[in-house]
Amino acid sequence: MKPCGLRIAVLTTLLSAAVSASAESPSKLEWVRRLDDGLRLAREQQKDVLINFTGHGWCYYCTLLEEQVFGQPDFAAAKNDFVLIELDYPSVADVPDNALKELYKTWKARYLIHGFPIVVLADSHGTPYAFTGYDDGITAATFLKELAAHRARREARDRHLAAADNTEGAARARELHAAIEAVAPLLGTLTEREDDAVLVFYANEVDEICRLDADNACGLRAVYDRRRAARDAYLSQEAVFRELDRFKAKESYPDAIAYIDSVLPNVGDSAMRWRLQSARQVYLEWDHQYAAALAHVRQLIAEFGQNVERLDQLREREEFNLFKLGQVDEAIASCDRRISDARDDAAKRLRVLHWKAEMVTSHSKGESAIAACREYRSASTFPSDDWQLATRFWAIALQKDNRHAEAIERWTDLMRASGPVSGTLLQIARNQQAIGSLEDARRSLDQAAEKAKKEFQSLERHEQREALQRFSEQAAELRKLLQPTE
Repeated sequence: MKPCGLRIAVLTTLLSAAVSASAESPSKLEWVRRLDDGLRLAREQQKDVLINFTGHGWCYYCTLLEEQVFGQPDFAAAKNDFVLIELDYPSVADVPDNALKELYKTWKARYLIHGFPIVVLADSHGTPYAFTGYDDGITAATFLKELAAHRARREARDRHLAAADNTEGAARARELHAAIEAVAPLLGTLTEREDDAVLVFYANEVDEICRLDADNACGLRAVYDRRRAARDAYLSQEAVFRELDRFKAKESYPDAIAYIDSVLPNVGDSAMRWRLQSARQVYLEWDHQYAAALAHVRQLIAEFGQNVERLDQLREREEFNLFKLGQVDEAIASCDRRISDARDDAAKRLRVLHWKAEMVTSHSKGESAIAACREYRSASTFPSDDWQLATRFWAIALQKDNRHAEAIERWTDLMRASGPVSGTLLQIARNQQAIGSLEDARRSLDQAAEKAKKEFQSLERHEQREALQRFSEQAAELRKLLQPTE
């Protein structure tokens, strides 16, 4: 699964100039917006629940999951087995009901959610039996197949629980253990959940197993003693990160950096050092200490760069800070080396092309930005998400370079892929106004307003409300410029 992180936050900052993709093509499914309502329906309809913990408008992988799975007609088949619940976390900040805000926090804590998107599959009582989310190459068909496999494990769990009800003693302990084992691999690791999901969600069963096998004659008591010991050791270690969370909540980034610096000398475990050093990198960037962040990431490359996956992440952070410091040529050269190195890995090469176009468009202008977007699109296939994103970047780069006629062509290209949407029509109108085609701009703006009426009929999500406000403000500003002069 791919939870969103800092790299994605940079992407969504750039995309905020246009109406969000999910507002342009909202899911056609009806989702329940409250956990308690969804569980009540599940009990009434004798179904399981699928809980989508998401962040529309800011979480890149949430958007991909929406577009590639939930927004596809085939996914509607999931309603046969599940009540669909969507908990959209940005919306909680925009809900005036303080009680609902607290419920959102409670639901997130209840299911050990520490990143987005996370999809929880649970029975009608709310007990989870699987966690899943977005992975590269996911489709509605593959996701439905995964749901069916997970439900089969839940059915196995329930068969063992039913068998346990018909026996006692050691035999009951074995059946309870088999029930837990049926779903345990689907609940995630200690690091993914930041706790042991088995000990949290199946605490009663675990306690009973340990009581029934108190002398460890079945070897089960030792299994759960080991789990508890591992969980306790992990939580003790995680106390460091809970302290960092307190600094984060107060946006006390220099204090967080100082705290990490005080802890690091006593940490010998490589995995723990990597987590702390990665956190230090984030806090330096959040505090806009880009020179220090650049020096730090280069130290991390020396310490952890032998890991290929980590090296790719670190190179991105190096390039990000180079862009922030205005060292654009050096940043582009680094991107180009990674593009060349990935020539035999098409997916990786496309990711780096995406990153380069995003960064150059955001931090530079002129031919270098336009060329990066053109290169990204040439490696993409019409009308894929990458092709559309590259076209959007390209249009923005042309606008920044005052090449408005060409920008109109690129926005028109985008409409060939996604259809006419309010945000794209607004951008076309803005460029038409810039080149003096005022009548054309008025027509495009009127079309954008008509599209917006249809696109923003449902404003349940925070990002939809924000998109409507952004569209309305930009449209009003442009309409003033298009007023005939007396």
